[in-house]
Amino acid sequence: MKTKNSFRTWKSGKTWLYSSLILGGLLLSSGLSINPAKVSAETKGTKSSQMTSATDITMGLQANLKATTTISAAQLANAQASGPFTAGVNQVIPFEAFGGDGMLTRLLLNSSNNAAWSDNGTAKNPALPPISGLESGKYFYEVDLAGTNGATGQNLLDLLRANGSKNYEATVKVYAADSSGKADTSKVVATKMIQVDLTGSTDNIKNTTTVSAAKLANAQAPGPFTAGVNQVIPFEAFGGDGMLTRLLLNSSNSAAWSDNGTAKNPALPPISGLESGKYFYEVDLAGTNGATGQNLLNLLRANGSKNYEATVKIYAADSSGKADTSKVVATKMIQVNLTKEQNTVASQEVYRLYNKMSGEHLYTTSAYEYNTLTMTNSSWSGEKVAWKAPKTGNNVYRVYNPNSGEHLYTESSFEVNSLVKQNGWKSEGVAFHSDSNSGTPVYRLYNPNSKLGAHFLTMSSYERDSLVKAGWKSEGIAFYAIK
Repeated sequence: MKTKNSFRTWKSGKTWLYSSLILGGLLLSSGLSINPAKVSAETKGTKSSQMTSATDITMGLQANLKATTTISAAQLANAQASGPFTAGVNQVIPFEAFGGDGMLTRLLLNSSNNAAWSDNGTAKNPALPPISGLESGKYFYEVDLAGTNGATGQNLLDLLRANGSKNYEATVKVYAADSSGKADTSKVVATKMIQVDLTGSTDNIKNTTTVSAAKLANAQAPGPFTAGVNQVIPFEAFGGDGMLTRLLLNSSNSAAWSDNGTAKNPALPPISGLESGKYFYEVDLAGTNGATGQNLLNLLRANGSKNYEATVKIYAADSSGKADTSKVVATKMIQVNLTKEQNTVASQEVYRLYNKMSGEHLYTTSAYEYNTLTMTNSSWSGEKVAWKAPKTGNNVYRVYNPNSGEHLYTESSFEVNSLVKQNGWKSEGVAFHSDSNSGTPVYRLYNPNSKLGAHFLTMSSYERDSLVKAGWKSEGIAFYAIK
């Protein structure tokens, strides 16, 4: 059984209001239940219409508690054990304190939507009572949070922060007072089963991020690019301009970037409203042996195109305001993909033409062939540039069927020889080249119902899938265009 009266005063010249838990998004998973016998005993002898009854408690909670509540990670990050944030969680406190400023239970109430909030109740915003006109000292409540082993105060904060994003089952219990005015936990007036969804401090960090070789090539040491990688720095610096960790944030997708932070673009905070100096972070990049600065840059450049496993760790501060790496608030496993250097091989355009009489598509790097066919033969329509091919690389051959007028494109010399020797096709040599397997795929499809224009090439997966639905057969990746 829990302590019957855990009403507490935080001594900082003020008496704080008290609270219970409400983290993350809250879902009402069951209705309120009443014990008629206990309600009857509790209300026996109450005659004044001004007194709050057990029925009032039930109706008030049902009407005023939200079905879903979202709590920002910043509210948990900024909470203090010397404040009201977790009061009422796994402990019994007066019911009239339910919606005090800085309390998690305040955020359970519909009336909190437009109400002011201050971390740890510092602004002394007015309380939000779950029931109007509730007299003091008659009812008490607690929120039992499953999976927290009854932890309270700092121990509870440490546990919630260590768990990160997590959903908790919880029970809100309302108790009547005994004859001395203290909570009688044997007199349960009402209960409600709820779900508490806590959003962690790493929710804005991508699971996978791709860093272009250009950003790595332009990085300098000293400079911000590697700050926070294999080293601990303040959490509020996470998304600074020119930093690799800026690219880990979802908000970086449309944000400006300048190499080495020269443009001084605004930082991208991982959590809005986070207080400075309270938390720190590092990104441990596996396979780099803890290298930092110039040594890390040299290693990443030497490794070239490579995928790295990484762990984002967030630490709390110690009593002196420095990072305490033994206090891990949250972690997240991510993948950092470093792309290879930009392809510097000279490219050439591959044009696509369509013959409306035969249904065939023709692909050529020859602007002369493209222009001649479109200008002198009304059957051909130009469809402009299909893709760019490297001027060197794997050969892509073109073969011609003199009986049907069809052309076929393939990297396979075996396929060319088979068609020429066994089926009477004519080899037209190398049409263009294929990029390495890191280029953009070009797909080949076959129409089993057509004798003319039976093969088709496209970089578009949408075009490929549409043709497959129409009865074409996918023949997979034929070769690669330049990205």
